[in-house]
Amino acid sequence: MNIAKKILVLILAVSVITSSGCKADIKTESGKPTDNNEISLNSNSAKISENSETVDKHFVSNKFLDDEYFYQINDVNCIDNKIYVSGYVLSNEHGSPTLIIKGMDGNVNYEYELGDEEQFCYFDDVVYTFEQDGDIIKEFNFTDANTLLCGTTDVSTYHISKIDMIYVKNNTMYIIDIDSNLHIVDSQNSHISINVSDYLKDSYRITADEQNNVYIWESDNNANVLYKFDNQLNLVYTCDNYSDMPGEVYDITYEDSLLKISTISDGMVYTNVIDESNGETLSREDDYEYNKTEDDSTANLAEDEELIGTSSDGGFVILRYPEIRDYYCTQIRDEKNAIAEELVFETESTKIISQTEICLNGDTVYIEETYDKREVLDENNGLSNHIIHRISDDKTHSSFTVASYNNEQYPLAIKSDREGNIYFVEQKDETFLISCYSPSGELIYSEEKNDILSFSDIVVVNDNIYLSYMTYDENYAVQEIDIDGKFKKELNNPLFAKVYTGNDEYDLFTCDRKKVYGYNFEKNEFTELLNLISCGIQNAPLDFIEYNDFWVYRDEQWYYLISTDEKSTTKQIIKIAGIEISDELKTQILNYNNSNDEYIIECMDYSSDEASCNRMNMDIIAGKSDMLVFNNYSSLAAENYNSFLFTDLSEYLSGDSEINEDEYFLNVIELFRGGNKLYAVTTEFNIYSMITTQESKKDKPLLLDDLFFDNAEINDYRFAYASDILSCYIDDRSFVNDDFRSVLKGLKENVVDTGNGFNLNFGFREFVEGSNMMYTGSLMTSCYGQKNKKTYYCGFPAKKGNGIVAESLESISILDNSNNKQGAWEFIKYCLSDDYQDQLYRGIPVKRSAYDKAFNEEKYVKEQCLNVIDKADVRYIGNTKLFNIIWEESEQYFNDLRSLDETIEVIKNKTKIYFSETDPVIF
Repeated sequence: MNIAKKILVLILAVSVITSSGCKADIKTESGKPTDNNEISLNSNSAKISENSETVDKHFVSNKFLDDEYFYQINDVNCIDNKIYVSGYVLSNEHGSPTLIIKGMDGNVNYEYELGDEEQFCYFDDVVYTFEQDGDIIKEFNFTDANTLLCGTTDVSTYHISKIDMIYVKNNTMYIIDIDSNLHIVDSQNSHISINVSDYLKDSYRITADEQNNVYIWESDNNANVLYKFDNQLNLVYTCDNYSDMPGEVYDITYEDSLLKISTISDGMVYTNVIDESNGETLSREDDYEYNKTEDDSTANLAEDEELIGTSSDGGFVILRYPEIRDYYCTQIRDEKNAIAEELVFETESTKIISQTEICLNGDTVYIEETYDKREVLDENNGLSNHIIHRISDDKTHSSFTVASYNNEQYPLAIKSDREGNIYFVEQKDETFLISCYSPSGELIYSEEKNDILSFSDIVVVNDNIYLSYMTYDENYAVQEIDIDGKFKKELNNPLFAKVYTGNDEYDLFTCDRKKVYGYNFEKNEFTELLNLISCGIQNAPLDFIEYNDFWVYRDEQWYYLISTDEKSTTKQIIKIAGIEISDELKTQILNYNNSNDEYIIECMDYSSDEASCNRMNMDIIAGKSDMLVFNNYSSLAAENYNSFLFTDLSEYLSGDSEINEDEYFLNVIELFRGGNKLYAVTTEFNIYSMITTQESKKDKPLLLDDLFFDNAEINDYRFAYASDILSCYIDDRSFVNDDFRSVLKGLKENVVDTGNGFNLNFGFREFVEGSNMMYTGSLMTSCYGQKNKKTYYCGFPAKKGNGIVAESLESISILDNSNNKQGAWEFIKYCLSDDYQDQLYRGIPVKRSAYDKAFNEEKYVKEQCLNVIDKADVRYIGNTKLFNIIWEESEQYFNDLRSLDETIEVIKNKTKIYFSETDPVIF
């Protein structure tokens, strides 16, 4: 399938998301937006209060431009009550794909146009098409490729979802759908089905015998297995005794009363006859030499046709794709949201459009590039050029050409004022070039600027031109350029991080990822206009403009209308703080906000730099957050805070009637308890353990002497081992003892760093027969486990317990100074629900049912891993302040800069000071 056809499929699969919105007039001091903790609405107006000040606030949700016209949107603007949208279009010009049966003479004997999302299959001279009704197949249509006899079977009551595979024998259909359900539909239209997900691995094939017994052959990199089911789909046997079968299986058949498996090895095809009563191999013979030849030339295929199969009379079954047209255009919609007209972009030499802009006067300007930056530019052919095009409001087209400032990069932005002057910015190394051209292409000025760390945009404000960028001291700035290209005063403010062209009331719109503000240059004043969180939005818009009485918000794919409505709602804002909060969690927060009628979760996402961390801690103390989220890739850890900071979650977890503790890995949750306080609930975690080939050592922790035995191979990073081992030993304040000394000594003498020790890299390793390896570190996740049945899990050396270490990938705490702990708990409860847990994929979901769905392994592997998880009794402490003290001082010893005795003494003194200054929650 060519790229255009693939993109068409993507377009058909995309739908527009509806956002809810709000609009308000909230005056704030310059650069200091307000923080509002509660939004309360009634049927007439809404009041939002802070410090005895009240203002009106209204909400609405309107679907806006819900067609799937644009594949990529580049620019949006609103002019004279019309909406202009510019971007890249993939247009299906001639309907749906069509199935065609051609005779040997090339004449078309039969055509069938597939409906939206309709599937088809070709098997034994019969074309099967499947009409969809939502996600369920409504009808099977049969077309004989030779006689063109057609039939239809109603299967709407069988709840068959999209088909993954179909096999037909003796007028009986054997169907496996995408949900791994095996359906049998016979000639009398009777139906039975079972779920066979446990029997389908990397690849599979299916056949049936004369008595309608079903055989499924599945294979992956490690094993080949044959399953037999009787005609009522009861499992008869499982056989995996095929280690001597040559090559790879390419077919399984039942013919001439024999069950046969065909394999290919070294260019030879082998037929393996199977005993259908038990699955054992009866005989094997080499049939013929395999030569892969595919000569489709006799089908005389056009570029938009794909050969599906050849019928027994020599005809062809073909899938013909619809013509797909790709182009750039500006679409203009009137006040009734109807398409008024479309301005198609003309190009001179290529179809590469790097920038587009819908101007304030209704013109469209765009840049055509004369080279593709994805390819190596031949400098011998001279410099590349930009071709600047304009489609005027009267639909006339003009263009002019300018030389490129940098052959390796396209312009960063283009803008035009009402007079038609064009401005664009290019970058070369660390220098930015700002150029201005007249409508006819005459250069007005070209100025270089070197004090920009990163460029954001050009903004036109009443025909004045402003640059938006970040300075080298990491301040967000806007700077005006006068008519001669000279740079005027630079203005700095954190709210200039994202700027947009304003309206008649505000010179600029700005955004801090949480709220949108209007900014007035003369007054140097910001006014809050829109709370994105309250509208179900977690990220700054790419475009933000006014349209009649509405706001138009655009993300990377779609654009939405946000306006006022008389509907009433009451939602309390619950704030969750964290460092570099994951996109996965933000997506789930959006889902929660859209579905919950009582609460809205607002992300307070801080950067990992020291200033941001300090600001977050000050906000926590000031009571500006309700929850803290911790993840395993940032420096933020609950163990670094005093225990009194957090609410005890035990009573919430045990007292909530909707939470059944038996449904969770409660032993892992309980690891995040300091004293008698459960200070965090983990939602996703990893398990660290050791692996041994000695059955006598399974299910018990190793001894230090075992771990550092001379013959043991320990190939992972020293930091990772230290994190796990010391997690098992640091259980009180007097951990710096002889065992601790033995750990450091063993880490130095037996573990070899192969890179930066802070780059944790627990490799997945299979033990092979005859290996001399005794133990190796392992990270066990829901994605895989040890498949060798002669390997076992055991714990790290530990003072007590099993020595199985659990690391939280994500956990959430409720702050004790929160004014809405119940609302915060409601969100944590959502994070423990199926809606959240079933979407996790980085590690092990804390809900057992979600883990069971995610862990797609054989039964014995799953049982073995579950046994290890249930034995986890150590909380991973890597990256806490305490561990970092130990690690920083130990490195001196590892690098031969300090003796072991000196190192032990320094660590003892520094940890003593640490404990005297804080009350960490890990003890």
